[in-house]
Amino acid sequence: MGKGSAHCDDCRLASDNPNVTTTQWRPLNPRDRHPVLEQEKLTKRKDKAAASLTKRLGVDRTKRSLGKRAAYSESQAVKKLNVTPTINSGRSFKDGDMSAGMITLDNKNQSKNENPVVSLSEMRKVREDAQRAGKPIGGLVLRNKHGVGVVVFMETDFARVLGYLTGE
Repeated sequence: MGKGSAHCDDCRLASDNPNVTTTQWRPLNPRDRHPVLEQEKLTKRKDKAAASLTKRLGVDRTKRSLGKRAAYSESQAVKKLNVTPTINSGRSFKDGDMSAGMITLDNKNQSKNENPVVSLSEMRKVREDAQRAGKPIGGLVLRNKHGVGVVVFMETDFARVLGYLTGE
């Protein structure tokens, strides 16, 4: 590409104008490509691909798959129990993962356990979340590694649920 194939006198691509920062590449033939511009585009694409690869390699696959399973577990609880999920899974307002009427539920995915294990500290936390959200009852939805879910309430909360169901 010489001076005869394009108007490149007053731009940074001209060899005799290294201090000019503007690009005024207008080829006489629209199919012509400027080698400097093509090289810059190629370098930019390579840098973007390298940054993407670095980012992708920095993600822990087990952590990512665990997050996917937790999201799937929560969506299954929402579907099967016919409850509404809370904003940002309860992290925004500390109000549990989902709610239905006067009950707040928190979902726990126990992906390594065959039999769900109930943690009393988690039960206390979900009851506090329920009270913070203005609900009198808090419960846990525990899902084991096979995807089987169990809903767990404290004894006093279960008495309230029974009273609610029987109309007392």
